[in-house]
Amino acid sequence: TYAREWMSHRHLNNMARRRRQLSKALGAEVVTVQRAVDGFDKAVEQFLELESKGWKGRSRTALSCRPGHDRFFREMSRGFAEQGRLMFLSMEAGSQVVAQNTALVAGEGLFGFKRAYDEEFSRWSPGSLLDLDVLDWFHRSTRLAWLDTCSAPEDGAGSRAFGDRRPLCTLAVPLSPLGNAAAALVPAGARARGYARGTRAAQLVRRRRLARRKG
Repeated sequence: TYAREWMSHRHLNNMARRRRQLSKALGAEVVTVQRAVDGFDKAVEQFLELESKGWKGRSRTALSCRPGHDRFFREMSRGFAEQGRLMFLSMEAGSQVVAQNTALVAGEGLFGFKRAYDEEFSRWSPGSLLDLDVLDWFHRSTRLAWLDTCSAPEDGAGSRAFGDRRPLCTLAVPLSPLGNAAAALVPAGARARGYARGTRAAQLVRRRRLARRKG
């Protein structure tokens, strides 16, 4: 498979063993199904519950913890699903939902959106197992040519499954003389922010040194 190009045979065997162990612990075979059509409404509510019972719920950053965000997720997911542009993969064992991953289709691209897993089963890495299933789903979708996890390079989530990297940059294109002046200020503004951060850091260091001396 695609993942074998950079993931070691040992690691893939380890993930396969974890999948078997997870199935044994749950008493049913672990399967990943596309819920963008069948069982969609129930899957959306399961996702909101799954996310809120994990670390995002504890940090109050889950969709259901923010006013209106759960409604946005429901409406956005349904809109994309009706257009055939939603990937909603749910890893389940019987009636137990272990992990879910959503992504949005735009042209030939797949953009990662929201993912959640049941921390009760974290010892078997359900999120990482689902990442492998996302890759499999992606490569079986003939209309898709590339995917973007929409995560930072240093983000450990799924980093072993998604090995390819593409550098990105921000390009400011002026459309008028006024735009030329504004574009010229962009690098200066970036340098100023860097200088300000450096100045604040230096001030903090000096204050700590003075505090130690006074002590």
